[in-house]
Amino acid sequence: MVTLRPRRKTTLMNPPQAPKAIRKSPRKAPNIRAVTCQRCFLRMDKHPCHIPKGVRSAVDEALQSTGKQQQDQIRAVHRRITALSRQRNEEKKKAVIIDMAAEEQLHHSLKKALSFEDEPAQAEE
Repeated sequence: MVTLRPRRKTTLMNPPQAPKAIRKSPRKAPNIRAVTCQRCFLRMDKHPCHIPKGVRSAVDEALQSTGKQQQDQIRAVHRRITALSRQRNEEKKKAVIIDMAAEEQLHHSLKKALSFEDEPAQAEE
C-alpha cells in the first residue's frame, strides 16, 4: 500500500509577489541617461565609473547623436573600450610575471646565501 505525503504549503515558502509591472523599480541615480540602443555597452552609462576616463567624452557624444550615426559611434566606443580592457589585462599579466620572476630570484638568492652560511660551519667541524 502506498502512503501519500501531505502537500507542502507553498504559500509560506514562496510568498506571492506583485506582478512585474506593479513592482517598484529600484531607485535610479540622477546621472542616468536614456539610451536607445538596448544591446550596446552604453547601458553601462548607468554606472559611469565603468566607462574609462579616455572614452567618456566619446560616450557623451554618441548619446547626443541619433540613428545610424549613433550606432556607428556606439560600435567605435565599444571597440575602443574592448581594446583598453585587453591592454589593461595584458599589463596585469606582465606585472604578475615580473613579480613571480622577482620572487623566484629572491628565493634563489636567499637559498644561495643560506648555503654559504652553512659551508663555513661544516668546514670548522
